[in-house]
Amino acid sequence: MLHFEIYREGVTKNEKYFSKNKRPENLLNPSVYLLNLSKYGKIGNLNLMTPRNPNFQSNNGIDLNRAIMLNRKYQNEIGWNLFYDRINAFLLPFSGLTNVSLNEENIARAVSNWQKSVGFSERNIDGVIGPDTWKIMFPLLKIPINRIDTSNQSQQVPVGFGRTVYRGISGLKKSGKGLPRVDDYLTRLAKSGKITITNDEIDLLQRIANVETSGLITSFNSYDRGVVSIGFMQFTLHVGKIQEWIKLNPLPWRKYGIELDTSNRYFDYFDGIKGVSFRDINKLRWGIWATSFFNASTDEEIIISQVALAKKYLQRHIIGLKSRLKNDSVYNKFIENYYKKDKYVRGLFQASYNNHPAKSARCVFEVMNLPRTQ
Repeated sequence: MLHFEIYREGVTKNEKYFSKNKRPENLLNPSVYLLNLSKYGKIGNLNLMTPRNPNFQSNNGIDLNRAIMLNRKYQNEIGWNLFYDRINAFLLPFSGLTNVSLNEENIARAVSNWQKSVGFSERNIDGVIGPDTWKIMFPLLKIPINRIDTSNQSQQVPVGFGRTVYRGISGLKKSGKGLPRVDDYLTRLAKSGKITITNDEIDLLQRIANVETSGLITSFNSYDRGVVSIGFMQFTLHVGKIQEWIKLNPLPWRKYGIELDTSNRYFDYFDGIKGVSFRDINKLRWGIWATSFFNASTDEEIIISQVALAKKYLQRHIIGLKSRLKNDSVYNKFIENYYKKDKYVRGLFQASYNNHPAKSARCVFEVMNLPRTQ
């Protein structure tokens, strides 16, 4: 009995199981084997492909091996693999096939036919969904996104975003035109019974958001044209808080192609984002990944879980302050005489601690030790 295995032409070893040995002679590519049987009349003519679309134009002028390798690279680098179903449906009319999931070769051929149909120059018809092709293809896929403010800056932004507005906060670029205020949004959720939260807590989260997102429910936040953080608490896309946020309710994140992978660990103790290794974690801040995270931060279910996590962090900040001060007298004086009695003090402390814990604790210590006249 023959043992069948699919492998690439030119590969002489089973890379996974026989990496140090030659490929056993009884390992055959089933598709090639069947086609050869047909070719030499051993079996009847095979119709292995769906009938061609009459409008299909064969295109053998591209380097298929190059196109396939570059598509493997760009599907992760750009992130278009998150929208494979839409791309597949979009390219079918250019593939000559119907109702199938296109393989790598068919994708390359279909892309080249589409590139030709939209007027790419001959030298740029390569069957590759690279950056230039993706810029043109992306809007045609009609992927629902939340666009943010378009203004007069020429700064490049991730695919799907509008341009950003300078807010004058330590060089950050922020925008959220058309998005609701935190207090308005959370009050609506509370009235509908979707969250349990006090007016003081809403007030406090609004004051934090005033610093983080200009008071809005989320914001595009960037130092270097890549997304840094999302949500009204501006949880970063690095390691820690974002994983904790996703774990609270993983299901709605999956709508945006975002999922934790227990087999892909960051720092050995955090579940990584599925499809992105820790070495490549910076990918989360660009292109489709950035767009997906920003869109997720506007989702009601995800905002609800952010509220739950934010309330936990308010308490963690207080505990963290006590740990950093290492002085119960100063800590109790601040909490009992100021923090609990004044919403402005609560807002100032929580907003500052959310950004710079060490500086915030140092400030509390120095202020509590000032002479009364000051």
